[in-house]
Amino acid sequence: FTAKCDASHMQSRYVDESYFPVVISTLPPRFTLEELDAFLAQHLAILARGERYGTITDLSNLGLIPDARFRRRVTEWQAEHLLEMRRLTVGTAIVAPTPLLRGALTAIQWVVRAPYPEAVVATREEGIAALRRHFEDAGLGHTFPGRLATRGVA
Repeated sequence: FTAKCDASHMQSRYVDESYFPVVISTLPPRFTLEELDAFLAQHLAILARGERYGTITDLSNLGLIPDARFRRRVTEWQAEHLLEMRRLTVGTAIVAPTPLLRGALTAIQWVVRAPYPEAVVATREEGIAALRRHFEDAGLGHTFPGRLATRGVA
């Protein structure tokens, strides 16, 4: 799978690195497998930087529950890069706008713990605040982008 994730030619329109060390991923209603490969390739390139970072993953536009091939590809990618993610990820905030989705994600967290701090929130603004706390808890509050904290993101 790593061979498929050559970030030199694949960029995902769903990943915004302009606030690095905060990376914002906005999932579309549905991913094609090619879009998923580009998404994972970009995240692999972020890991390859070797710098600490945090993520906000916004599920507000998510439509259908991803199919088994999608879930398997993501699970395999995460397993393959677990050590790097554990070492480099300061934390993550998952924006889940509905109580049902937040409840499902929280239940999953009880069973499968992420290798870094994770918060499930209702809005992007709450996600920014939660991720800022993750940075502060890691002693990296000074690296959190002020323009993100003061203006939020669209």
